Amino acid sequence: MNKPSLGDILRKTKWRQGVVLEGVQKEKVLANATESYPWMNDADALVLFSHDCDLLNHSLENEPFAEFFCAKYVDNRDPSLAYGKNPRKIHLVVDGSKNVCLLFNHRIRINRACLIGLPLDADPLRVSEVELRTLLSWVSKKYSRSAFPDAFNVQLGKIPELDKKLRNLNIAYPAIKAIFFCLSPNTEIGDEQSYSLQVKVLLEGKSSDTCEELKSGIEERLEQILSVDRIIINDITCEFENEMTLLELAYFKVWDMDYISRRYGFAL
Repeated sequence: MNKPSLGDILRKTKWRQGVVLEGVQKEKVLANATESYPWMNDADALVLFSHDCDLLNHSLENEPFAEFFCAKYVDNRDPSLAYGKNPRKIHLVVDGSKNVCLLFNHRIRINRACLIGLPLDADPLRVSEVELRTLLSWVSKKYSRSAFPDAFNVQLGKIPELDKKLRNLNIAYPAIKAIFFCLSPNTEIGDEQSYSLQVKVLLEGKSSDTCEELKSGIEERLEQILSVDRIIINDITCEFENEMTLLELAYFKVWDMDYISRRYGFAL
């Protein structure tokens, strides 16, 4: 009879993407981490984000590690950090009630074989399927988020307190999931030229007959926020998740305000 592989053994355990570890289980994983950082000691929990196919791979040579986020519990979810709006920090809900904060660079790895000696509870705490999709989208966004022309970013950087205004917008309207831009031209322009901008705001959930006031409030406020010289706003439209189409996503790109503040050093 063939000896079971690492993948065969782990397949019979509860180790799967999205598992959340606290207490003794968290400490055992931290003790097996391949690196050591001061912030590891501050973690309230660990979130396993390695893909199931990698966790259950037969070959330790091909997939040597299991990867975890170090998480801190927070009292309330910050709307400006929900849905992956910030590329470096995210707030998620665990177990339907616990709010956790993850920092992109606060990640650890352990040798995947160590998981065999770290048994889990029969029904371990997990990130919900919806929140897990948000987490994984946020991780990939770090490397794939859209870039806009320097001249356009410079103009946006001239808006006073842009960061504060957008944060207040998110607090006032927590249903906002993302802001999309369609820019013309999507290239560098001369000092005397202007950009034409269309904006779409993605809202969580499905539309209803009573949502028009919500949409108009967001549209008016965002137009005020984004008004600046050399950027002509042609249209701002709010759409719920059941209204936005794949065709629109082919032309509109997610706009990440943090990108311009970090890259260009603007005091937003």
